[in-house]
Amino acid sequence: MRYLRSYLFFFDHPYWFANLLLGSLCQLIPVVGFVALLGQGVDLLEDRCRRGRGSYQSFDIERFPAYLRRGLWPFVRLLVIYLPFVGLCSYLTRLICEGIGSEYDRQRAIELLLALGFSASAVFVLLGLVVDPWSLRSALGHQAQHVSALRFVCGFVRRVWIPLLLARLFGLVTAQVALLVGLCFCGLGIYPALVLIVFAHHHRLYQLYQLYLQRGGPPLAAASAD
Repeated sequence: MRYLRSYLFFFDHPYWFANLLLGSLCQLIPVVGFVALLGQGVDLLEDRCRRGRGSYQSFDIERFPAYLRRGLWPFVRLLVIYLPFVGLCSYLTRLICEGIGSEYDRQRAIELLLALGFSASAVFVLLGLVVDPWSLRSALGHQAQHVSALRFVCGFVRRVWIPLLLARLFGLVTAQVALLVGLCFCGLGIYPALVLIVFAHHHRLYQLYQLYLQRGGPPLAAASAD
């Protein structure tokens, strides 16, 4: 696994700045822009897994509807899996903060918040054992057949579970750093940061798939795609 390569790959394109700019401007459209960004990430993953292209396709405004179609299910999956988790963490954080009264309570609250943050990060990383193989399979056009999906996820995790966890942890840490840097530019830097985060995530999925194949995993059969 080449973890830093997942970010540097974006700059291999001769028009990377235009792609970064267009991807950032796209996100000015609430929700829809991020869905389209996910769809372009799915395109990147499919191109790399199936055709092994040296670079990625430039952002094409004419393919915007296709990006939306391809990004819709990944976006719904993120909401279904992570929204209840985020809501629970927010609720627990509010309970801890409301209990602050004395100096002792403040110290105790800090300890509880740190424990909650560590636990939430651990759960997020562990969720990758299911979410990432599932996302990879869906990106290659396999939406149905839940039994075979479970079989693929189990086989994928059995072969590459350590790199998968490390990739998830790397993505968690670097995404937070990228977003914090983006906030330093009047908050507007969050948009290009998200572009890099999404592209890097899908490139790491491609690397994991290649590692899975090298370790004897059966390739995903071709399925229809946009």
